[in-house]
Amino acid sequence: MERKVTKIGNSLGITFSKKIMNEFDWKEDDIVKIEIDKERIILRKSNKVELPEGVTEEVFNEFLKKYKDEGRQNKEVEGEDGEIKENKERMES
Repeated sequence: MERKVTKIGNSLGITFSKKIMNEFDWKEDDIVKIEIDKERIILRKSNKVELPEGVTEEVFNEFLKKYKDEGRQNKEVEGEDGEIKENKERMES
């Protein structure tokens, strides 16, 4: 597939067809991560998450670390009857 480099405002850019946008589930205003690997340009949809207002990256990272270290011990699981109950196997170990 070939696309033409075109002028977009004061910049140059490459446009993508609707078919390509749909294939990669890209939408207007999505953030795309650009990687350069020797002679290739690799584009990936960014998975960056916006934190809620007032939550710093430091606080979020501390939460993730705590969840990773301790979260599994306190995790609840759904029983066969559909009720939420404590995971006794993890609690007893």
